[in-house]
Amino acid sequence: MSSGYIERESGDSIIYTREFHKTNLIHLESLGTCPVMFQEKIRKRTDVRVTVLDEAMIAIEMNRIESSGEQVLDIRRDNMRNIQYGRIEIPDSIRTNLRALLVSYGLRFAAVDFGISKTGEWVFFEINPNGQWAWLDLEADAGISELFVQSFRECIYA
Repeated sequence: MSSGYIERESGDSIIYTREFHKTNLIHLESLGTCPVMFQEKIRKRTDVRVTVLDEAMIAIEMNRIESSGEQVLDIRRDNMRNIQYGRIEIPDSIRTNLRALLVSYGLRFAAVDFGISKTGEWVFFEINPNGQWAWLDLEADAGISELFVQSFRECIYA
């Protein structure tokens, strides 16, 4: 899959994370023709986007609590309205593992998504080597653009 969109005659649709219920098992055979990813449902306290550039890492947590009191399943729904943003510290073990992951892929940059469970465990969701980050500068004053400027200056003056 190269995009989170499905083109249809009636207009494009965005693919969001959905909960899978046991009643959906009757359709399991038809999934052989569909790109599908299954993952254990994480009861999240918050979502986190970590933007990595070389050795620098900036983590922003994103909270949007449903009327049930639970963090939304997919933070992207509803055009990401009503989200509370804030900086969050990255545990040393996560930093170490993220660094190793990027090195293993030969990457200098990535946007990496996590959920933090209600018990405080950081759960890895995905790494995107071309991930979005600019909205975090606008919404959370993350300072990610400054990382790029600093990296560019270091390349020029090296």
